[in-house]
Amino acid sequence: MKQAGIFRVVVVLLSGMARLHSADIVAWGANESGQTTLPPGLTNVVALAAGGAHTLALDGDGHVIAWGWNDYGQTNGPEAVSNVVAIAAGDYHSLALTGDGQVLAWGAGTTNDSWPNRGQSVIPVGLSNAVAIAAAGVQSMALTADGRVFQWGYYSDGEFSNPVALPARLSNVVAIAAGTFHSLPKDG
Repeated sequence: MKQAGIFRVVVVLLSGMARLHSADIVAWGANESGQTTLPPGLTNVVALAAGGAHTLALDGDGHVIAWGWNDYGQTNGPEAVSNVVAIAAGDYHSLALTGDGQVLAWGAGTTNDSWPNRGQSVIPVGLSNAVAIAAAGVQSMALTADGRVFQWGYYSDGEFSNPVALPARLSNVVAIAAGTFHSLPKDG
């Protein structure tokens, strides 16, 4: 029997991984591209990401399920990959992070020649050992285990360098978030 409510969960992890299973997924809002129409058989979802008009889900087996608007291939994810641990979605592209720290990207942005292709799906040289990803608009971000931030794609002020030149006061970034027109690194 499913029970609704607000619950507090404390997980003490001595070794290995812990997996929490959630209740049903509910989607609402604009649905012109099918982004709120959940695919049949969608189960064991451990993470969700919403793009401009497409949606990503990550199942407990590390597979990415994508649906909605697909004019730029943003829902044509890596089918053969089964060790995905995190997902992120921009307006026209999608990202996945594998358990071995590799970042995968697909959709618009494989070139940097015209809108919405602004390089947001071109993984920067030297990016490895990633522990977190973020995407929004036509930009992508990754955080590495040693606290470096990589950011690529387009921002209203132009292209980013890789890795991003962070303010001097940030020395050990532990979390990142991407907005369409801004970025948020959190220092540790």
